[in-house]
Amino acid sequence: MWRHGGSKLKHNLLLTSCLCYRLQYQDDVADNVVNAGRIQRSKSGAVWWDYRYNALGQRVKKTDNASNTTLFIYDQQGQLQGEYDSTGQARLDTIWLENIPVAVVQAATPAPKLYYAWSDHLGTSRQLSNIGMYLWT
Repeated sequence: MWRHGGSKLKHNLLLTSCLCYRLQYQDDVADNVVNAGRIQRSKSGAVWWDYRYNALGQRVKKTDNASNTTLFIYDQQGQLQGEYDSTGQARLDTIWLENIPVAVVQAATPAPKLYYAWSDHLGTSRQLSNIGMYLWT
């Protein structure tokens, strides 16, 4: 990170003028950017969330200001397999057919809920439904 005129910047934290989210930039010893633009914290009113990433850039942890934690698990292809709470209890599990998400299972009491995922030709989930009702688009 260089300033006009050739001097190296000493700080690498970028803050927006509204302070609604924070991006972190990191570089290695050779001044190559190794972590660019991942959201570290977001805020909406009095609620904020902190995010953590693994070496592949996948979000692996989200914590809010009430200490509610969500852990994210990925498979070897980098597909999100599930979301879990801090004790390891499942919240959401995604079912994949090759590289296309086909269903989401929401852990709920007394019984889990199954939602069908409707994806476009690129494998991006566009809608979730159950029993003929669209729940998310």
